[in-house]
Amino acid sequence: MSTGLAFNRKNFSLVLVVGAGIAGLTAAYRLKQAGVPVDIIEARNQVGGRIRSLPKAAGTQITAELGGEFIDTDHTCLRGLAEELGFNIVDLLAAEQGLIQETYFFGGRKVPIEEIINDFAPVAEQIDADLVAIENFESYATPDPATAALDNLSITEYLERIPTTTTMRQIIQVAYTGEYGREAEEQSCLNLIYLIGTESGEFEIYGTSDERYYIAGGNDQVPRRLGELLANSLRTETVLESLSRSPDGRYQVALRSGGTSDRTYERILLTLPFSVLRSIPLNVTLPPAKRLAIDTLGYGTNTKLITGYTGKVWRSRYNSTANVYTNLGFQNTWETSQSRFTRGNGLITNFTGGQQGITLGTATPEFHVQRLMPQLEQIFPGISATQLQGKAVRAYWLGELYSRGSYSCYLVGQWTQMYGVEGERVGNLFFAGEHCSLEYQGYMEGGCETGEAAAAEILEDLGLQAHAVQQKTRLLKNRRARLSKSKRLQIQRW
Repeated sequence: MSTGLAFNRKNFSLVLVVGAGIAGLTAAYRLKQAGVPVDIIEARNQVGGRIRSLPKAAGTQITAELGGEFIDTDHTCLRGLAEELGFNIVDLLAAEQGLIQETYFFGGRKVPIEEIINDFAPVAEQIDADLVAIENFESYATPDPATAALDNLSITEYLERIPTTTTMRQIIQVAYTGEYGREAEEQSCLNLIYLIGTESGEFEIYGTSDERYYIAGGNDQVPRRLGELLANSLRTETVLESLSRSPDGRYQVALRSGGTSDRTYERILLTLPFSVLRSIPLNVTLPPAKRLAIDTLGYGTNTKLITGYTGKVWRSRYNSTANVYTNLGFQNTWETSQSRFTRGNGLITNFTGGQQGITLGTATPEFHVQRLMPQLEQIFPGISATQLQGKAVRAYWLGELYSRGSYSCYLVGQWTQMYGVEGERVGNLFFAGEHCSLEYQGYMEGGCETGEAAAAEILEDLGLQAHAVQQKTRLLKNRRARLSKSKRLQIQRW
């Protein structure tokens, strides 16, 4: 979508939005609604960022999500925006009534949920105690010894200190390698502590995240619609090459679209993943914690391999949702969202992280299908005979130049170094994106929410108080609409 955008001569009054993913587009949409002129640039040839839907995937008539897929009940910003734009949100749980929700296949067997609950009890007890010990931690600005000590332990190291079974440790390590996208030995154990559920008699691998909703027809309809509404202000295939502070306090940017041109702006909203932003020269003074976050914030290596089938034997023969966790090698699968509402053909998404995510990005999709099918066959005998050969689809976000990873993931030590600094304003540089969200880092909601918040901050800065109040009221309404939850921080994923 290249509009041949002609930049406003009075460009000092414009707000430059860098990145046309859900964060940048949401912010730009709200600013335009308030009458604020914006320029939006996107390096790719399309909008949406890491929200990308693929119609007729893997030899079927079903739409698959190559990036962001699930919407939780409390993802009220994204749900509200989708409804505002006229899209239908469907309830995925309605299509899974009566099915086995999760299958844990470890050590060559399906591990009974009763065994898992029993073996998880000492883990839950330790996590509850640690949550009390670190209850005063709020952000990088409020470090304390207890939080720092835990932050410097990996998930693997943390679990080794708890008297539970090898199988229980493997289940958690596999699940969190996929959930955050890095190996368990690389991740801060706070990723686990702040997310997993600890209710007695339950095993909620990702806590209160219910992954309940989906936008009928594909999630990328939301950014595509916003792109249409903002078409006159949007230029795709335009790359930010550098950013510097001018003597008068404004910002000079070098933009490449064919040739390179310099533009000057008073305010800039940066929504690029830090995995990309760190490669762009930023000749501005940044607080040390902000610079550290930009340069080192971890990113997942999550990769999706989507396979099609002539039928859904996981449902018809095994009464399963196909939501599997395993140490066979493929880590995690689920039935692709739209597939749950279709008859006949079906899709399964294989979701991997860590080294397996990197490996899945090599060779061809079909090469990896040949490895996947014998493993799935151990769990759902007969599934191989229904697989649509030669049609598999892969999404390898680490290999995309303008993503360089799936989503943000705190590595060992990074919670206390940078949690909360990512979204903080520096001068007239504003920041948004899933990596900037305090509650929904890694999810589409995080991008949408921080886009809404950045718009409110810019409107207030411009002195547009009525519009700023309206925007803040929208945010407050969304927050109040969320479910009552525990006091733990909410970090969620695709």
